[in-house]
Amino acid sequence: MIVNRYKFRENIITYNIVGMGCSAGLLATGLAKRLLQVHHNSYALIVSTESITENCYVGKDRSKFLINCLFRVGGATILLSNRSSDQNNSRYELLHAIHDNTSSSDRSYNSIFREEDNAGITGVNINKDLLAAAIDTVKANLITVGRLILSIQEKLAYQVPYITRKLLPSLNIQQYIPD
Repeated sequence: MIVNRYKFRENIITYNIVGMGCSAGLLATGLAKRLLQVHHNSYALIVSTESITENCYVGKDRSKFLINCLFRVGGATILLSNRSSDQNNSRYELLHAIHDNTSSSDRSYNSIFREEDNAGITGVNINKDLLAAAIDTVKANLITVGRLILSIQEKLAYQVPYITRKLLPSLNIQQYIPD
C-alpha cells in the first residue's frame, strides 16, 4: 500500500511479516539491518502495526475475552539508512538486533493459541504458561545481549566463578552477577 500510495520505484523490495504479533517489529528490524549490510547506500522503511480486528472475540467463552482487553490497534514506523550522508541527521545508531527463538518449547508455543469455542466462533486463548514463556524468552535475550555489550572484565568476572563451581563443586563460591 505504501509503495503504491507514494509511487516508489519498481525495484523496491517489500516483505510482509504477518502472524508474529508483538515480535514482528523486532523481526523486521533485524531483517532490515541484514538487508542494509548487503545493499549499500540504501534505506529501509519499517511499518509495524498490530490489529486485533480479526481476532476480536465475540463469543461466550470467558477464557477468550482476555485478548480483547490486552491488545488494541497500534503501530510504529522507523526509517533506517546506511548512507554516510545521513549520519549527521540520525538520532540513533542500530548496533545490535537480536532475536532468540523459544518456540521449540511446547510451553512457549502453546501459551497463546487460536481455536474455536463450542459455538464455532474463533478466539485466542491465553493460558497461565504465558508469563513463564515470556520470562524464559527475556532471560535468553538478556544472555545474548550480555555477550554483546558486557566488557571483558565483566565477562571474566562471571566466567571464573562459574568454571570454578563446575570444577570444584565442594567449594561454596557465589556466582557473580554482572551489573
